[in-house]
Amino acid sequence: MTSIFDEPRNVMTSANNIGEGWHPLVRDLETELNKLDPDFELQQVKEKFGGLRYYAQTRTDFGTAFHHAIGVAEEKSLHVCEVCGEPGETKATYHWLKTLCETHRAEDVARHLADQGKQPGV
Repeated sequence: MTSIFDEPRNVMTSANNIGEGWHPLVRDLETELNKLDPDFELQQVKEKFGGLRYYAQTRTDFGTAFHHAIGVAEEKSLHVCEVCGEPGETKATYHWLKTLCETHRAEDVARHLADQGKQPGV
């Protein structure tokens, strides 16, 4: 079985590369991928442009289904808050695309403003 939740072989395949809100998406994805190929090669897991990116290869005849499952999970991530797993929306926040619920988006904005020495709404 292959999983980002196992001891990572390297930093590129660590569950720490994505927020905990996406962990259930990845667990479901990996359950499906491991049914197709329990020896698939995990290459990288990360957030990019506000969405999950899961890079893996299979050497089985189920390659189309394997990569389709990854695409479905990546698409779902664009509607799930990366922090908490609640419904979220992908929006630009200070030049970064992030998929967050309204609560975590407000916290992200407040954190950015605090870093800039500003108050929200000012």
